[in-house]
Amino acid sequence: MPRDVRSCRNCHLITSINRPLSPGRAQIRDSLRFRRNVEALHSLGCRPLGEFLLELGRHHAIGDDIGERLELWHDRLTPELVRAVGADRWPAPFAMLRGGRR
Repeated sequence: MPRDVRSCRNCHLITSINRPLSPGRAQIRDSLRFRRNVEALHSLGCRPLGEFLLELGRHHAIGDDIGERLELWHDRLTPELVRAVGADRWPAPFAMLRGGRR
């Protein structure tokens, strides 16, 4: 049964996807290189993405936290909900919203 976006008990997760980031994190997220790398990794399928998350967890000793957050997102988000609120696409970089560089 699809979840109704208007009565979404999980909207805080969507909000966390779209919340403002610190300048440094926003700069990374908005960089074309970062976005292309994320899209390329995602296009390879589940296994490479999972292996990346496992490596990240091992490298920073946060494997349990990654596992818990992955389970939380899986349990609470649906593709329909993510699409309905526009979180299936990257937000436009700030410079693009202002008309780009002059």
